[in-house]
Amino acid sequence: LGVQVAALGLSLPDAAWLVAPVAFVSGVAGVGITTVGLAVTRDIAPDQAGLLWVRITAAFAVAQTAAGFAMAWLFAATGESHAAVFGAGLVLSAGAFLLALVLRRMPPSA
Repeated sequence: LGVQVAALGLSLPDAAWLVAPVAFVSGVAGVGITTVGLAVTRDIAPDQAGLLWVRITAAFAVAQTAAGFAMAWLFAATGESHAAVFGAGLVLSAGAFLLALVLRRMPPSA
């Protein structure tokens, strides 16, 4: 998540040379987040990891769909501002990163 936040932060300046590296890093970060999510699920609930992963995948699909519509609306509402869309992604990713830090410090439930 930290890498994704950094990549999204680098997407905001008006610098064409940043587009390719930011796109690459953002894509790699997404795959990494998914992998870590599966590992954490297996650590938290090894006996229910399969069922939880199915539910998480379904929730992710719904969230991706809703976010896609919301970002399309934001893009249209801001006069096709890419900065608004990437800024929103930055805020949401930073929030997820902070939440992950908080959850990391919580003791595991028994």
